[in-house]
Amino acid sequence: MNQKPAANIPKDDDKLYRPAFCARQPILDRKGGVWGYEVLFRDGLESRVAHIQDAEAATLQVSSCGFIRSLQDAGPTTKFCINFPERLILEGFPYALPPSVTVVEILESVRPTPSVLEAVCELKRNGYIVALDDFVWRPGYEELLEITDIIKVDFGELTVEKVRELMECLSWYSCMFLAEKVESEEVYRQALEMGFDLFQGYYFARPENLQARRLKPNEAFRFELLRLTESPDAGPGELAEAIQADVSISYRLLRYLNSAAFSFASEIKSVKQAVLILGIKQVRFWLRLVILAELTPAGKTPELAVLSMQRGRLLESLYPYLNLPYPPDGFFLLGLFSLLEAILETPMRDIVAGLPLMAKMKRALLREDPDLAQLLNLCESLEEGQWEEVDEFCSKWGVDLEIMKRCWSDSLVWSLKYAQGLQ
Repeated sequence: MNQKPAANIPKDDDKLYRPAFCARQPILDRKGGVWGYEVLFRDGLESRVAHIQDAEAATLQVSSCGFIRSLQDAGPTTKFCINFPERLILEGFPYALPPSVTVVEILESVRPTPSVLEAVCELKRNGYIVALDDFVWRPGYEELLEITDIIKVDFGELTVEKVRELMECLSWYSCMFLAEKVESEEVYRQALEMGFDLFQGYYFARPENLQARRLKPNEAFRFELLRLTESPDAGPGELAEAIQADVSISYRLLRYLNSAAFSFASEIKSVKQAVLILGIKQVRFWLRLVILAELTPAGKTPELAVLSMQRGRLLESLYPYLNLPYPPDGFFLLGLFSLLEAILETPMRDIVAGLPLMAKMKRALLREDPDLAQLLNLCESLEEGQWEEVDEFCSKWGVDLEIMKRCWSDSLVWSLKYAQGLQ
């Protein structure tokens, strides 16, 4: 893996942050209103189709940056459909996304095994909508059809006669039907006449390509609060006092704890009470994410904040397997602070002096420590799907590739759960 240059570069350099891409295509109801969107993988801003080499990696990108970016300008009840391969369903990845707006699309390649059926039933019990993607009639799927909410039928693959036959076979099931690849008014009218409930295709709109945007600087006080959260001497009282000094963050914390995600018997009415209930460790995790997100101007999405948390969790999880002669403290912060240059739009060399990190970690952020800088290169390789570079890292550091995948998966799920506190 090649050493990357030091990060002391101009603010307007696009390489401050390598963006992730996705697309969203609207799904309309019978009245022509936007019911939701399908969030699609893209490998570039100009891409019109998905060039997917690794379905799981594509889903991870769509579920993280793509999902958060797609929320912009969407209504509170708008649904978002995301494809999930079998392993990600079995390992619970959909739970990283809020059930109120997430539609879990089961790919046509997924077989309805007992473990899959059990996982789908559990998703349903937790409030998720389940859809079968590109469905064609096959024996053995009856039990899965019984618990499915939406069946997607591809008009680009089936003739109108085949679609009619399929609809007759499925008429016994109480679910919604979504017509995909509706490319003309004639196909739209045929789908309406056959009783389809939802519609998606070029006749209505082509997928809109989206790009995660860089964040811009905001209030210096929040950066000071971020530094305070990392002080080992900060107790519950001091932490609560510092949070109370920021009205916006105080409001977010109380709203988060009083949401349906926690369902406490009585309302949490003070920041001090919130800190005591959550505990210092959990409050610190939450504050890290929210403070980074609060550095963004109104109307922007917090994908860099979530990605920072994900990097921190990844490096923290990998630490036991790296055999490094350094104490574990600071590896989470190395990942967390690795995107501050993009977040603050300030050269990293001007930032590191005020960070609560050991000198070696600061040199890593500047890409001046050849060993630890490779950890940040690894984060970028995973985010960009550069699996050859990931393999090279694993070989050099003696890390099993399956362990790497597990740590990467865990970091995504973990960071997205905290991201729900930003809504």
